[in-house]
Amino acid sequence: MVNILDQTKPPAKRTAPRRESLRVLQKKETLQLLVKAANHLFLKKGYANTTIEEIAARAGASRATFYLHFARKWQVLRQIAEDTVGSESLEFYRRLDRMGVPTRDELRAWLIDAIGYFERHKRFLEVYREAKSIEPEISRHNIEFLRRCVGQMPQYLARWGAEREAYAKLRLNMLTFQLDDAANLAMGGDPEVNRELVAEALLEYWTVGLKAPEECVPATLARTGTTA
Repeated sequence: MVNILDQTKPPAKRTAPRRESLRVLQKKETLQLLVKAANHLFLKKGYANTTIEEIAARAGASRATFYLHFARKWQVLRQIAEDTVGSESLEFYRRLDRMGVPTRDELRAWLIDAIGYFERHKRFLEVYREAKSIEPEISRHNIEFLRRCVGQMPQYLARWGAEREAYAKLRLNMLTFQLDDAANLAMGGDPEVNRELVAEALLEYWTVGLKAPEECVPATLARTGTTA
C-alpha cells in the first residue's frame, strides 16, 4: 500500500561528466605541439626565416594539419604572444592601478620590475617586433593589446572622468610606448646603462603621467577633454 503522505522524491540520478572524445584530445595535443614547435623555431631562427613546413615537421605533423589549426603563420605567433607574455603584461598594469597614485619609491620599483619583464622575454619580443614589421595583423594585434593594457587601469581612468577618458588613454598609451623603447636601451649592451638608471629616467615622466588630472593639465584642457 502506497503512503500518500510520503512526498519524498527519489534521489536524482547523477550524470557522469562528459569526457572529451579521443579526437578532441588529439586535436588539442596537436595544437600544443605546433605552438611549441613554432616557439622553438621562432626563437632560434627568427620569424621571417621560419616556414610553416618546418613548424609542422618539428611537431611531427603535416602542412595540411597545420592549416587545420592556423590559417597563417602570424596566427601561431599571436597565440604564443598571448600564452607567454600576455597575461604577465596585463598583470603588471593591474598591479600599478592597485597602487592608486603611487609614491616615487613604489613607482620606481614597478618600473624596475617592468624593465626586468622586457629582459626576461628579450628574444621573444625581438621576434615579435620583427613580425610587426612584416605582418600588418601582428601590428594591429600589438595596438589592440596595448589598449587592453590600458584597460587594466580603471582607477586611473576614473580619475579623469568619462568626458576625458580618451585623453587619459592616450597618455597611458604614450607612456607604454616610451617604456618599450627605454627597456630596449637598457638591453642595448651599453655598460653604463642599466635597468636602474633607465627606471630613474622614466620615473620623472611616469610620475607626471600618473598624476591626477587637476595636477597636470591646464584648466581649459581639463574642462574640455580636448588636446588642442
